[in-house]
Amino acid sequence: MGKFSIVMFMFCSLVIAMAYGNAQEQARFQNLCRGTEKTTTLQIFIQDELGGKNKTVWEVARSSITANSPTLFGQVRVLDDLITAGPSRTSEKIGRAQGLITSADLKEPALGNELELYIYRWALQRKYTMHFGEESI
Repeated sequence: MGKFSIVMFMFCSLVIAMAYGNAQEQARFQNLCRGTEKTTTLQIFIQDELGGKNKTVWEVARSSITANSPTLFGQVRVLDDLITAGPSRTSEKIGRAQGLITSADLKEPALGNELELYIYRWALQRKYTMHFGEESI
């Protein structure tokens, strides 16, 4: 259970870091998008259900060294989480986040993420694919 808590802490840290990017990252993003394209900044909240009968994050694979690895290298989890407009689970439901979370580094805690966001509310009703690569925690 302790290793599971570490993985979920790392994933939540990643989501929080994405939501609160620093000013330098935001300025870089603005410079990339100065063309004729319109941009929108979204703030969404992915709600993990880590336990109980309605759990939304499941371990589906692990390598032969995962149990002895301090970074849980080789662990693969799938998720099917609710996306809300606010931080509370009772906030407006706007979609689902589905995909993979992998422990991706032998030496440092890091996650590899491949997520699809299905937005079914607001004017943004469509599927968005997100690939984060390796994110050090």
